[in-house]
Amino acid sequence: MSENIAYVTCPQNDESLKAVTALKFSPRCDMLVCGLENGSLWVLHHITLDLLNEISYKHSAAAINKITFTQCAEYMAYADNAQTVVVFKRNNIFSSDDHGTWNLIGKYHSHYLSIRDILFSPVHVSDYKVPRFFSLGEDQELVEYDLEHSGPYPEPGLKILHIERIEHSATPLCLAWYPKCGNENFLMISNSEYKYKIFDDVTKMIRGTYLGPTIGKPVQRFQVT
Repeated sequence: MSENIAYVTCPQNDESLKAVTALKFSPRCDMLVCGLENGSLWVLHHITLDLLNEISYKHSAAAINKITFTQCAEYMAYADNAQTVVVFKRNNIFSSDDHGTWNLIGKYHSHYLSIRDILFSPVHVSDYKVPRFFSLGEDQELVEYDLEHSGPYPEPGLKILHIERIEHSATPLCLAWYPKCGNENFLMISNSEYKYKIFDDVTKMIRGTYLGPTIGKPVQRFQVT
């Protein structure tokens, strides 16, 4: 009635599933976001760990497994074990009378196998007012979302821009931005065949494939600096 966005869309709650499954500091260092096994998301004070919102954000019924922010911390997203991504935009006029620090843009069940990684673009990559956002799944698909035309929830919610199949035999494991080279931007993935692939962020054409050490398990996480 107050035209504020309701931010509890999965009210069902299993009180026995309280384990913490994901943690992430905001790049502004003003909050710690905590994802739980029951799909709840708590926003905590960065020093005292007190709750910044009395009610948790509840948009999933499955465990939250990964949380990420944009560099400016204007957007936040998470992925859960039900192959769903959920995206929020910071409420910059947050006060004690508002529903929460974050407004829900939308959520999307965009993969049919587990989501391995989610990633926002750096500032220099996007020519738009909003960042680009991707999810990478074990279904060998890279999904890009249309944040510019998404939100608020429920209509139009979170919209998909492109879906690209980037593997045919291997399972992609993690995703990162490669340092900018000239006028091109590149994404980098690792896969279950111990390989690293660099490809154009727009055309998705592969620009390089490299075999890494084949000892032990393939790389599950990496960061390119």
